[in-house]
Amino acid sequence: MFPYLKKDLLIFWRDRSEMLVVLLVPVVLSVILGFALSSWIEGEPSERSVSIALVVEDNEESAIAAFRDTVQTLNRDEEWKASVLHASESYPLIEGLRMTFASDEIKEWIHTVETSTEQASELLEKKEVSAVLTIPSGFSLQTLKRAWLEEGDGGTVVVTAPDHSIKLDMVMGVVDRYVREANVGMGLRYVLQEAPGQQQVNEGDLSLPKGGVELLDSVKPLTSFQYFSVSIGMIFTVFIAATIALHASGEKRERVIERIRLSGNNPFHYLGGKLVASFMIACMQLTSVLTICHFVLGLFHGRSAGFWIGIALIIMMFSFMVASMASVFTSVMFRMSNVDAANALFNLLLIMIGVIGGGFVPLYVLPEWLRSIGEWTPNGHALTMALSWIQYEDAGRLSSQLLFLFIYAIVLVAVSALVYPRRGRAI
Repeated sequence: MFPYLKKDLLIFWRDRSEMLVVLLVPVVLSVILGFALSSWIEGEPSERSVSIALVVEDNEESAIAAFRDTVQTLNRDEEWKASVLHASESYPLIEGLRMTFASDEIKEWIHTVETSTEQASELLEKKEVSAVLTIPSGFSLQTLKRAWLEEGDGGTVVVTAPDHSIKLDMVMGVVDRYVREANVGMGLRYVLQEAPGQQQVNEGDLSLPKGGVELLDSVKPLTSFQYFSVSIGMIFTVFIAATIALHASGEKRERVIERIRLSGNNPFHYLGGKLVASFMIACMQLTSVLTICHFVLGLFHGRSAGFWIGIALIIMMFSFMVASMASVFTSVMFRMSNVDAANALFNLLLIMIGVIGGGFVPLYVLPEWLRSIGEWTPNGHALTMALSWIQYEDAGRLSSQLLFLFIYAIVLVAVSALVYPRRGRAI
């Protein structure tokens, strides 16, 4: 496979002027679009904010009283019971969520109105709010039992919205971070309760999390330069798949597959060389574009080492996706009789997924049905994943999104192997 890999890399290296163009054009476009369409991404606070309705159906005081009765019935020593009750009463969950949304930093982005279920439904129907955040009845008691007694599945926060949007993701990020912080806080208290010699936990040891202050660092505003650098860089990287297929069209005319068979080599080594070469070229392309844009525009100044590890994982997984697309295009190329028609089909397909995947315009500008389709395109999913990582740096969410993209790429590799000509000769 190595000779075929070396051959593809040398073909790209031979045309240095083309390499320079594909590296500089995305950077120039990112700068131009970042300035010209900054209002589409950033805008004024009123344009980028979201309004939600908060519905609290649960009574936290009643829940604490019921939890106190439950604890008193347990066959445990009185010191443990007093310590658990004191710790649980000092961590008001619903009030903590109210404090999070009422903080000055979060209020700039998310406007919250607390209301009843019926009125919230009316506001959502009239589109006066973008989502309804509901704390259902029994939430506090279920959460307390799960946290302190390890009973049940815990409480559930319900978010209702008519459609998906980046603004809704921002709300979900705030709620998700608060829930995780509450779980960590109560989990740490539980561990301390069970640790020998640590039965008593003073209120000052673990204070109520300042959700607004901590979330200000976790929900980072997205700049137009960040959006277009990532989106334009990805769409130009996707076109590498069509370029690889174009090179394969010339090799098809020269009967490369037949020559490989006559030499006694496995023809799949040729396809494997295309896959690995595409991966390496895509990695180089996207890494170079983001690196240049970072130093020219200061995209990710002051980010942690963990953030850069996440970016590296995104680049590698996306490059693997591009390589799998290149292998599919190569296999299809050898199956089609008209090379020019195949090249036109590949480029048309890439332009279509580039548009609906947010490569040229922001995702939220597109209609809802197009956004739904765009999320299933390789570049659309990768772009959503990258933007989510830039804003939230949520390792759990990143892991699931990387796994989805990996499975997507594996399926494409399997398809390319099935389509690839095995016997006889290519059309």
